[in-house]
Amino acid sequence: MSNLLVVPSQIAFARTDLLYITDNVTGVSGMKSGSTTVASLNLQDLDNCTTGNAISERRHEFFVSGCNGGTQIYPFGATAPSGALDEQFPADNLGIGEVSGHEYVFAPDLFSSSVTFYHVLRDQRMRTRNTGSAQALGIALKPAGVP
Repeated sequence: MSNLLVVPSQIAFARTDLLYITDNVTGVSGMKSGSTTVASLNLQDLDNCTTGNAISERRHEFFVSGCNGGTQIYPFGATAPSGALDEQFPADNLGIGEVSGHEYVFAPDLFSSSVTFYHVLRDQRMRTRNTGSAQALGIALKPAGVP
C-alpha cells in the first residue's frame, strides 16, 4: 500500500496508460499500466484538499478540483497549471464528456445540488443545473446511443 493513498477521492484512466489518482490529503498521484507503484505527480498550485479529476484526451489536459474552490488545468506531463476554471465553489468528483459535439467538464458543487458545465475550449462557465438532490457529489455520463 502506498503512503500517497490516504483519502483517495477520484481516479481516471488516460490513454497514455496512466491512472490519475486524486487524494484529499496527498494531492495527485499516478500509476503506470502494469505497475504497482504509485508516484506523486508533484503538481503545483493545488489547494490542500484535492477532490476530483477529469481528463481531456482531445486537448491533452488534466483537470483537478479542490475542496476550497477552483479547478486547475494541467497539460499532460506538466507540473504547473496552464489555467483554471472560473468556479468559486468547491467542486467534487469531476466528469468530462461530449454534448452535441463539444467537450464539457461537469463540476458538481460539494455543498449544493448544482452541477456547472464548462466548455473545455473556452474554460468558462456555460450553464448550471440543479439536480434536486441535497448534494451533488459526482456525475456519471451516459454515451449517446446507450439506452
